[in-house]
Amino acid sequence: MYLTKLIVLLCVVSVFSCIDSAGQTRTYNRTQISTGAFNHESPSINNRGDVVWSQQVGGFWQVQILRAGTTIPSALPGQAVDHNNTNPTIDDAGDAMYLKDGVGQGVARAVVLNGGQPFEFHKIN
Repeated sequence: MYLTKLIVLLCVVSVFSCIDSAGQTRTYNRTQISTGAFNHESPSINNRGDVVWSQQVGGFWQVQILRAGTTIPSALPGQAVDHNNTNPTIDDAGDAMYLKDGVGQGVARAVVLNGGQPFEFHKIN
C-alpha cells in the first residue's frame, strides 16, 4: 500500500470578472500566497484581505499570516513554538484567534487571541 501526502498551496480565487447581485462588475485575481513542501491547512480570510492558516514548522503546527497588500507571510507573533497552534480565524480588525494544544498538565487546549494569552481553557481528562 502506498501512502501519499497531500500538499496544499493556498491560493485566492482565479482571475475572472462577474456581476454581483447589485449589478456591480467584480474582478478577482488568483495569487499564490504560500510555498514549500509542507502542508498548509485551515485558511481564513477577512474582508480586508488578510489571510491566516496553519502550517508545520519544526514538527509543530504554527499560524502564518499574510497581511493585505504584502507579499511575504510571517508567523503570527506571540505563539508558543513548542505547541501546536491550529484552526486560525481572523476578523476584520486583523485580530487572529487560534487553538493551542498541550496547555497545562495533560491534554488541554486553549483558545488564544493574538498576543499569545489564552482567554478560554479546556481540559480533557
